[in-house]
Amino acid sequence: MEIRPTKAEELFLSLAYNRFYDLYEEVMKDDFWDKEPWYLLAKYHRLLQFMLSC
Repeated sequence: MEIRPTKAEELFLSLAYNRFYDLYEEVMKDDFWDKEPWYLLAKYHRLLQFMLSC
């Protein structure tokens, strides 16, 4: 028996995947570490929020 995601689930998965990798790519850039400490903390906070909400 094959269970396929609905269109709404496909949309959610696509958006979630894209958001995660947008944050990940920004954090992995070398110039990311030159930013202000509050900016670094805010980005990590968003990344952790995202990971814990999935």
